Amino acid sequence: MADYIRALKWPVLTWILVDALFFIVDKVYSDAGKLFTPDTSALMALVFGVWGGSKIVQFKGGYLDSFGAGIVLGIVCLILCIVGGFGLQLGIFMGLLNLSGALIGGGYALTR
Repeated sequence: MADYIRALKWPVLTWILVDALFFIVDKVYSDAGKLFTPDTSALMALVFGVWGGSKIVQFKGGYLDSFGAGIVLGIVCLILCIVGGFGLQLGIFMGLLNLSGALIGGGYALTR
């Protein structure tokens, strides 16, 4: 059985810190919010998904566990987008990219 806590602890904590950093920087420097585009958010979501998917395989998970890791990361991302004021639509988009990245990362880790 996969150890979800150990595998997803650091990706989830880092997601929270990154979103807090974006939120603080956006409040301090209003022009900095223009840097947070759908392109940069898509890249970040994929990277976090790949990280979570590959880590879950490292901690005795399989491909379905990678799917579960992507769901967990996607839900965390969705909540952070809603709380941070980025919106539901961006949260759903990034959550799906987290899921896609986790499947990519899990599949890659299983082939190694």
